Amino acid sequence: MQKALLTLLLAITTVFANNIQSQQPPTQIVKFTGVVTDSISGETVPYATVSAINIISPTPLKRIAADDKGKFEITIGEAENQFLLIDAVGMKTKFIPLTDYSKSIIDLGNISIIADTEMLSEVTVIATKPLVKVELDKIVYDTSADPESKSNNVLEMMRKVPLLTVDAEDNIKLKGKSNFKIYMNGKPTNIFANNPSQVLKTMPANTVKNIEIITEPGAKYESEGVDGIINIVMEKTVAGYNGSVNAGIDMYGALNGGLYFSTKIGKWGITSNFNGGQFINPGVELDYNLFNKMNKSKLSQHTELIDKGLYGNGNLNINYEIDTLNLLSISGSGWMGNNRNSGDIKSKMHDAYGNLMQSYIQARNSKFTWNGFEANVDYQRSFSKKDKLFTLSYKLSSSPGSSDRTTDITEAIYYPINKQHIWNNSTSDEHTFQIDYIEPFNKKHIVEVGAKYILRNNISNNHYEQFASDSTTPEPIPGMIDDRFIHHQDVLGIYAAYTFRQMKYSFKVGGRFENTGSKVSYENQPELNFKPEPFNNLVPSFNFNYKLTNFSNIQLSYTQRLRRPSIHHLNPFKNYSSPTNVQIGNPGLNTEVNNSFSLNYGLFSQKFNFSTSAFHSFTNNSIEQFVYLKNDTTVTTYNNIGKNRNTGVSTYFRWQITPAINTYFNGSTSYSFLSDGNNENKGFNYGGSLGSGITLPKDFRVNLFTGLFKMDVSLQGGGSHLFFYGLSANKSFLEKKLTVSLNASMFLQKYMQFSFYTDTETFRADTELKRLAPNLRLSVTYTFGEMKEQIKRAKRTIKNDDLKSSGDNTGTMMGTGSGTGGMGGKP
Repeated sequence: MQKALLTLLLAITTVFANNIQSQQPPTQIVKFTGVVTDSISGETVPYATVSAINIISPTPLKRIAADDKGKFEITIGEAENQFLLIDAVGMKTKFIPLTDYSKSIIDLGNISIIADTEMLSEVTVIATKPLVKVELDKIVYDTSADPESKSNNVLEMMRKVPLLTVDAEDNIKLKGKSNFKIYMNGKPTNIFANNPSQVLKTMPANTVKNIEIITEPGAKYESEGVDGIINIVMEKTVAGYNGSVNAGIDMYGALNGGLYFSTKIGKWGITSNFNGGQFINPGVELDYNLFNKMNKSKLSQHTELIDKGLYGNGNLNINYEIDTLNLLSISGSGWMGNNRNSGDIKSKMHDAYGNLMQSYIQARNSKFTWNGFEANVDYQRSFSKKDKLFTLSYKLSSSPGSSDRTTDITEAIYYPINKQHIWNNSTSDEHTFQIDYIEPFNKKHIVEVGAKYILRNNISNNHYEQFASDSTTPEPIPGMIDDRFIHHQDVLGIYAAYTFRQMKYSFKVGGRFENTGSKVSYENQPELNFKPEPFNNLVPSFNFNYKLTNFSNIQLSYTQRLRRPSIHHLNPFKNYSSPTNVQIGNPGLNTEVNNSFSLNYGLFSQKFNFSTSAFHSFTNNSIEQFVYLKNDTTVTTYNNIGKNRNTGVSTYFRWQITPAINTYFNGSTSYSFLSDGNNENKGFNYGGSLGSGITLPKDFRVNLFTGLFKMDVSLQGGGSHLFFYGLSANKSFLEKKLTVSLNASMFLQKYMQFSFYTDTETFRADTELKRLAPNLRLSVTYTFGEMKEQIKRAKRTIKNDDLKSSGDNTGTMMGTGSGTGGMGGKP
């Protein structure tokens, strides 16, 4: 497989080289110069975009940015039907025919453009689009404006989104933290609940319009999702039809593919997206060492695993325009996946004097599944008054999953030989009802009100059994009870928000009241049933934006957020990864309350974009992972530990060095302090990525990226650094309908290694993980169709962002970035 991919890479590279060398120089090269000015004030317009186009092709031949005084120079070859397009934010596009090529330098003088925008109908062009917009309560990354969206997946694009980072293990962080929610088209979805990185890898970036980062969600959002919201906005369909198909394979033989299709016929609009594939980790090694500080014993374990699985997901959206003011939207999504791993654990324990206490080999076979579906119905009523809107929504969601593990002890010394079978089935079902209303009094004042009610049921069934040596009769495992765990939760939320907008500044203030009721029951252990007192929370939020200049702004925000424990944190099922390691949920967890402040500054021009955010958050009942030692077994669970303080800075910049070369940086650093009253830990967390894109003739692009991350500080430990790098090359064919891409990552080394530790008063545990590092991936994307008119979607819909993740006025940034990531599943 590797030889075949490398051979194909060599062949494609040869074709690229021949294409580039075969270009013939134009008969006459002319440099056009000029100065872009405002038609009313006469002042120069800095950083205007100047594009050279030909009427027979919609793609600009060349594109440059004027300097800070509006001056530009653009060099092109003589040809018929060529024009210059002069474009700037908030200004009308200027259209200049080029007919004179008699001199080597031609000065066009002052070129005046007027305010407002009016699209030209004489020709079809692709103008420069803002890549990043900073709005009052969110940052919007325009994926459709990035050329790399034609060949990358959504996870790869996220490396370039401000405030988002993706490390070498494909873990996503927002401002350096992982407690966020992912939406699709403004709707919370459980499609990302189990393994968001894997799902995002299956989604072609060319099916996504925007990626929105909501770092301080306002009152209209449910109060959960401490570190913010990532909203993936899919491309809207237009009259006619449009679609794409994609397929890929990596060097380990893992296949993936997908289909996107949208159409609009009359008042009906349909959009669908289906993706699936495999992930394969052919070699994972793990070394675990536990030192018991009480009796001085040492436990050493070496694990070798093969990890692989299948996944698939899809969504379907149907919209019906009843009339110009009434819209009905029905959408559904489904997902499935399984992960199988098998291998051996070699374990030895010695006492303080080096004497062998126990030894065994455990053969392990595990299978994990996750499935689910969601259905949404939204009714939207618009009015003749602009931005006035009324929405009714209903959502049904179900997310079943299971784990099934069989272990077999052999070659045991001072340890019982047995075979164990442990399985768990769980599901989370939700019914959600929501109503929203927006009333704009004029262009300056907007009032929003709404309410939401959620009915949620979490159910877990567990079973434990073992077989003695040479026996086929199952026996109970001592200390483990088969049971059915049921957690019922009702959430009622009511919100109101007010927005004020002026030319130089704007602000938004709001509040949300939430009432949460719950009860917990055990089918076989009713004496453990309990019903806690209802929680009542009043959650405030505030956002302020001030426009310093036409190219810079400053923002200040405050919000309070809640983190309710999910079934992952509540489930009392004892999940043994080995005889000496067990993970168990805590049904007694309380809702966490978090306060967050941020101060943001942005500078936006067509050549250089810079954004930085200083932030601080604190909570006094943080839900954190907690590990303790019980009879030489480490037990991992969750507690409301107490204080968690986090202060840091996130920085993003992008520099368009030349029209063909750009570079970007995206990273964050923070200082964390955690304490439970008896223990405390503190330290720095940091991570970032640096990338560059190069555009060559004949639609050929090369991208390079690298990054460095440090594992987060926890209450009882921390971890090492993660370093990664990669490059990609892609070429478009058939009038840019077919794109072939090759991605390579970590190709200079055989293994990727990292470590983490847990250190308490009673023990210290060190873990080192090693897996194969290099990967090479080939992907092909073909687009087709013709569109004319956009499909409407409901502007408001249900957004359930109230569960803790188990994965745990405007400025404009212009231009494009680049970067890509590797592919593969986690161990």
